[in-house]
This record gives sequence, C-alpha cells and structure tokens, in this order.
Amino acid sequence: MSNDTSDTNTTDEGTDNLKQLRKAAEDGKAARADLALVRKENLFLRAGIDPEGTRLTKMLFAQWDGEDVEALKTEARELGIKLPGDAPQADTETPDPATQNFQQARHALTGADGTPAGAAPQSTPDPIDAAYAGFYKDLSAGRPRDEAALEALNKVMAAGANGDKRVIFDPRKWMETAHPAVPHGTGR
Repeated sequence: MSNDTSDTNTTDEGTDNLKQLRKAAEDGKAARADLALVRKENLFLRAGIDPEGTRLTKMLFAQWDGEDVEALKTEARELGIKLPGDAPQADTETPDPATQNFQQARHALTGADGTPAGAAPQSTPDPIDAAYAGFYKDLSAGRPRDEAALEALNKVMAAGANGDKRVIFDPRKWMETAHPAVPHGTGR
C-alpha cells in the first residue's frame, strides 16, 4: 500500500511542476513581447519619431516590422512624417507659381492691399494673404497639408461671413478687368 501513496505524491508533484512550467512559459512569452515592444519604441525614438505622436506615426508604429533605423526614417519620410533635422520642403517656404499668379491677378483686380477698387482701405490684413501665410507657416511647422489647407480656407470663409468684400469673387468684374476690350454681358 505504501507504493500507492508514493504514486499519488509523485503525480501531485508532477502536476504542480507542470503547472509551474506552463506558468513560467507564459511569463516568458509575455516578457519577450514586452522586450520586443520596448525595442520597437527605442528604434522609433532613435529615428526621431514619437510612436504616440500623430495618427500616422501610431499607424506606422503598429505596422513596422524591422530593426533598421535608416529604413524606418526612409519609410517615415515617404509617408510625409517630418523628422528632426530634416530641411524644410521647398514648397513650404515659397508659394508655387500658380499661387503667385493668383495673388498677382487678385492684386491687379483689387489693389496691392486687397481692397476693392474705390473702397476705403482696410485696417486689417488681407484675409487671403493671411490664409496663404498661415498655410505655409503650418506646413513648415510640420502640420499635415490637409489640416493646414482647411485652416486657411476657414480664415477666408470667416472673413466672408463677417462681410469682408476682399474675399468675395465677382466674375463680371474679373472678366472686365481681365479682358477690358471684350464686351461682357451684352448678349453677343
């Protein structure tokens, strides 16, 4: 009978050992996952990317599966993420030619300060010029292009809603100024 008791003790010890081994294996897996996460965060920080920064950096962090800092930087730049030490992009410093042409045409219609012909000068800066300046400032500060554009549009729309005539487009006046020799609106 003593043999039966030792078998039961051995089985209980074996079960306890098995439970401990399983627990140790689970703990080891969790520790490896934590280590991988810490290494990934370290990689992003060495690349100059805040893994908890913008939505785009969070998505890159979730999807990135590499260990090369330079490859990560390259991928981030391709996605439009601005990294510390990057030179400002050319289009963030000066307006493109189409923008410059638009502003020149608008100034020809309204005057250099944006005031419509015959109107009293405005004491506030031109809303369209302020919107462009804010747009390019936001871009050079690293703000996403869509957000910067929406903010610029908001400035122009707010000025129009407040009655600023400098943001209202008059197609008839534009046609008369752009092509003064051609009669417009006469039915020909």
